[in-house]
Amino acid sequence: MLLLTWHNYPEGENVIIQWETVWTFSDKEITSHSKEFADDPEMRLKQLIAFAPDSEHSTVTGF
Repeated sequence: MLLLTWHNYPEGENVIIQWETVWTFSDKEITSHSKEFADDPEMRLKQLIAFAPDSEHSTVTGF
């Protein structure tokens, strides 16, 4: 299973999560909602995974 996370950690640097929750979702979860993303995909994704509308997440990482 491919898991994804959307974050704003520096690209290419190792990050150790010690105190935050890491939201993960599968690629299939996102594609199953893709029709809902037509108007504003970034905002709809933020709503789907419970990020604030003004969050500045910039990178999706798969693992």
